Amino acid sequence: MTDHSILRPAAPDLPFQAEARILTAIFTAVFVELPRAFGAAVRAQQIAEELFLLDSPGLAALGLERETLGRFIVEQSGMTDGQSE
Repeated sequence: MTDHSILRPAAPDLPFQAEARILTAIFTAVFVELPRAFGAAVRAQQIAEELFLLDSPGLAALGLERETLGRFIVEQSGMTDGQSE
């Protein structure tokens, strides 16, 4: 007969395991993801304030065009990858 013990979990589910996973997800969102998002938003605002003061020749000197500033700001602030710098 074939032993199928490797298909069963080593230990039964612990009491309140599902609730612990939910609380972990909530705490991770509130204490990790939310501050990271706020940090990226603050960096984006700082970058935007500096770049919007420049005229077209000033932006061209940096290799930027006014039409692409939004994408540039999002990329530089770290908002797309979800990680802070």
